[in-house]
Amino acid sequence: MYTESAFNVVVFQEPGPSDENLAEDAQRLVRRHSVCDRDWGVGCLTYEPPAFDTLWGGLEEGDLLPVAYAVLFKLGRGAEWFIDRPDAFTYLWRGIEHEEWGKVLFLQVVPQPHLMAAINVRMN
Repeated sequence: MYTESAFNVVVFQEPGPSDENLAEDAQRLVRRHSVCDRDWGVGCLTYEPPAFDTLWGGLEEGDLLPVAYAVLFKLGRGAEWFIDRPDAFTYLWRGIEHEEWGKVLFLQVVPQPHLMAAINVRMN
């Protein structure tokens, strides 16, 4: 298990959870499947089935980074910091078969140890 923080993204296939429960359900999924002790936050997205299937298929074909960057880009401005920085972050994907929502994709963006050391120095 990683001990550092991670930025998390949960990608549901439509219809996914209801809008009023989307963030709460995403956070519950993160708590259940996270490989990290602490979290920097949770972003959640819902994709229509054809687009979701394209993401899932890309991961099955090994296109881990392009799919991560596409999902992070769709999250918008706050997630831009994590895009195209494989020297600073590890991108961990998990495909989950959820009993209620079907296929769900879970991305964790974990900082490399040298980045966490720099952040810790700046905070102290």
